[in-house]
Amino acid sequence: MKVLELRVRESGDAAGARLATVLGAYADVERARTSRRLVWCAIPVLSILLIAVQASDGLLALASVERVLGLGAGVAAAAAREEWRAAKRLRALIRHPSDIS
Repeated sequence: MKVLELRVRESGDAAGARLATVLGAYADVERARTSRRLVWCAIPVLSILLIAVQASDGLLALASVERVLGLGAGVAAAAAREEWRAAKRLRALIRHPSDIS
């Protein structure tokens, strides 16, 4: 996507540059959405595995479970925030549907 954006900007066409910017923002939104979905699916599985390993070793304590769950929630919130910011940037670029056509 960055190559397309660079080539269009080199051509000097303002409409093409805007289109490349919007397409780049859309690609960022899709990348952030895919990352968030992956993270949100992986965190519960990894948390359960980590807690199971701690329980099997006899190291299970309430504080360690709270830390694992808190860390997972923080990572999930950060992924959601990045997706929200990318979508907000795309919405700012596309103020009206007529801007694209």
